[in-house]
Amino acid sequence: MKIIKRVLLIFIFLMSFAYLSYAKAFPYAGDLSGGINGNDSNWDSYIDLLLPVAGSEKSFLFISPRVSVTGKSVFASNAHETNLGLGFRQYLNILETGAIVGANLYYDIRNSEAGNSFQQAGVGVEFLSRWIDFRANGYIPFANTRYYTGKIYDIPLGHHIAATYGYESSMKGFDGEIGFKIPFPEILGELKIFGGGYYYQTQNNGGDILKGYKGRAEYKPIKILRLNYAVYDNKNFNGANWQAGAEISLPFDFKKLLQAKNPFFGVIKYIKNTPKPVIERMGETVQRDMYVRTAQSRKKHHEDLLLNDNGDEYYFTVVSPNGTGNGTFDNPAGVSSGIALNKLVTESNAALLFLPGQYNQSSEINISGHLSQRVEILAYKSLASKNVALPNFNINEESVINVGSNVNAIAVTGLLTDVYISGFNINNISTNTKSGIYITNFSSGSISVFENTIQGFAKAVEVNSSQRAPVIFDNVLQGNATGIEVYNADAEIYSNDINNNYKYGVNIYNSSGSTYIAGNNIIENSTGVFVNGGIYFVIFQNNISSNSSDGMFISASSNLQIVGNDAYYNGANGIYALNSSSITVASNIISANSGNGIYANNLQNSDINQNTIVENSLAGIYLNASKSVGVSGNEISDNQVGIQDAASQISYISNNYIFNNSSGIFLQNTSNTYVSNNQIFSNVFDGIFVTGGLNATLSMNTVIQNNNGISLYNTNAYTANFNSIAGNLSDGIFVSASPNGKISDNEISQNDGNAITLTNASDVTEISRNTVAGNKTGGIYAQNSSDVIIKANTVRNNTGINGGIFIQNILGSASSVEKNNLSGNQNFAIKSQSSASPISENNITVSSEGHGIWLQDNIGSILSQNILTAQPVGSYFGLYLTGTTVFNSAQSGNNKYYFFESNVYGGDTSPVNNYLSNVYPYDQVIQ
Repeated sequence: MKIIKRVLLIFIFLMSFAYLSYAKAFPYAGDLSGGINGNDSNWDSYIDLLLPVAGSEKSFLFISPRVSVTGKSVFASNAHETNLGLGFRQYLNILETGAIVGANLYYDIRNSEAGNSFQQAGVGVEFLSRWIDFRANGYIPFANTRYYTGKIYDIPLGHHIAATYGYESSMKGFDGEIGFKIPFPEILGELKIFGGGYYYQTQNNGGDILKGYKGRAEYKPIKILRLNYAVYDNKNFNGANWQAGAEISLPFDFKKLLQAKNPFFGVIKYIKNTPKPVIERMGETVQRDMYVRTAQSRKKHHEDLLLNDNGDEYYFTVVSPNGTGNGTFDNPAGVSSGIALNKLVTESNAALLFLPGQYNQSSEINISGHLSQRVEILAYKSLASKNVALPNFNINEESVINVGSNVNAIAVTGLLTDVYISGFNINNISTNTKSGIYITNFSSGSISVFENTIQGFAKAVEVNSSQRAPVIFDNVLQGNATGIEVYNADAEIYSNDINNNYKYGVNIYNSSGSTYIAGNNIIENSTGVFVNGGIYFVIFQNNISSNSSDGMFISASSNLQIVGNDAYYNGANGIYALNSSSITVASNIISANSGNGIYANNLQNSDINQNTIVENSLAGIYLNASKSVGVSGNEISDNQVGIQDAASQISYISNNYIFNNSSGIFLQNTSNTYVSNNQIFSNVFDGIFVTGGLNATLSMNTVIQNNNGISLYNTNAYTANFNSIAGNLSDGIFVSASPNGKISDNEISQNDGNAITLTNASDVTEISRNTVAGNKTGGIYAQNSSDVIIKANTVRNNTGINGGIFIQNILGSASSVEKNNLSGNQNFAIKSQSSASPISENNITVSSEGHGIWLQDNIGSILSQNILTAQPVGSYFGLYLTGTTVFNSAQSGNNKYYFFESNVYGGDTSPVNNYLSNVYPYDQVIQ
């Protein structure tokens, strides 16, 4: 953006200057050039213009703006330069072919890679001819010539590390060159060879000097193309000791541009292989060093000592693998003596620093009994973030502790200070039942364990019986039995890579309130996270995958938040909660586990919500023997069962998206279960399947494109209401051997089977206020049941053998078919077979392809106050009577037949005669 602003300012300046001096301006066409120069580490891309502004063709003043970008690749912009020049050129009739002399002044500004802005003035002279060219330039920086660029700590001073400051400074100086044209066939172009030198120095006394010789070759195969190759004494002159480039230069007549003409007019004629006459070089761009040269310098500051995070100057006790000294950088101590020396430091700045190397230990490194308020146990590489770069040490080299016996590598016991352990590579090289880092009995202060690599131990990091919660982060813990174990303590565990431990990635036992497990990568362990007896802590945004058993196993715990984790490809369950309460499992992605996505066994007063649970081998969510668990807002797909609930009490399953599973929701022997507002679709078997149990409420669910929409077997006191059930491959609702049910206010349509099938039910089942439409086998079908009430339903346009309402072998004094509205159903609107249920107050529009009411083999039939409208045709009747049907004449009658010209009744002789004798006199046929 800065370079664009500068180009615009230069253009405005040129336009203003041209306008003020238009009559005498632009006597000659200058050159517009563009090119690139580069080497293997640095590239410069530029646009350059020389514009004569006043004078004549042989003597004029000119201005010369130039912009460039510099970077590590072509057209990259790590730094940029702007130059604006003012000059004079004079053509002289000397040396047979003429010559040009000139002088120029420049203003240069550079924004460096470090973001610093440098300015300088330049002055130059030039001599141009056919055979010899000469140039000399001087460069004078001004304004801010020096910037601070940062510091590194690279000076070892006894027990401290001091800083070196970095600076970037502009350089004053001069350069010059002389060149000769090589005799060359003109048809092949023009070749020149140059030699010269340069000298630059920073402003401060005794500053950096950049000086040397340079040489270059310049070849022009045609007038507008210049190829250039230069070499320098110094490797860092332009990022290397060589540079190659190419430039295209075209005559540019600014006066024509102001006259709205083509400023490049005649350029085709201008391009030819013969070298141009000397006078035509009047418009060439100026050759000078367009960079503001800068140098990097350093200054030691012994007073600036490295600080710890509290702002105190570090006091390092330095140890090395073979140290025997007093713990300074010049004379490091051994591990044992270094620990002893470090314990004597009483300020808040004690640090035990392990220099790079292999520490082969047979005894425990015990960090205890300190007098200091703060103790840091550091590997040298842990200082990288503090810009430490000591000579003779590679900041990336490891400090490796190899333990060859059955001991803890580092033990921290009973300190009352803040402790930090960082940067180590700790290996067990024998059979070891101990820990890499062992922390116990902390009652105050803080503990941080970070950026360590630990392998081969029973426990990589063990926290035991501490009142303070250590912070364990950014470690690599692999190839141990357990990555992190916390026993009778709390811990903050985050951003660790915990993998390939053959028992547990993280094992928490009896944690009581301040444990956080967040942002870890926990993979390829046996169990990823194991929690037994955890209270009030959080497991958040971990990647827990490819563990051979459960991703997370939670036992005997309460008030846990398991949120935002990825649990996938685990060998058993993604999350297993056992004998726990008040657990929240939310916003996790749980997929492709070999067991259940979430398995809850005896879980109480908990919530499972907003999870994405896909492609698990068993259930997406499995509740077993649990109580008061809410399951809501989850997206559950492509599992064997979406949600399975067995022997649980007071489960709330709501607002879930459950699709593409083998079964949607499976309830088994549950009590007081509420299933509501779920979207259940495209499951292979049933959308909701309930077997056994008591008081299941299925309400306001959308159940589409499953096998049966809802199935209930042997379920007592159930309610299915306000559901939308459509497009299932079999029945909308199927109920078998389930007493005391209520099916009401549902919309059931376009199912391939019946809308509702009821079989072998007892006590009272009420089917009421449902809208039943367009089902392909029938509307409502009830058989072999007692006390079935079918009331106030809207039943229309159902096709297939079971018509609108079909009751078969329905007994019980409470049974009835009453106040239903039926229309457009094929075969019949209502059929009663071997049943004694009263059929009353129904409003029936008789289909041209079916009977209105069909009574077959009913004894004591009650038919009263029904309204039948329209006339059936062919062999269909308003009232169709077959078999051994006999009417209860005392309670039948007052039926009305509207618009029947014929076919009011029909069927077998005996039941028809019984109807004519006992009921027909009390009915009305209204034309």
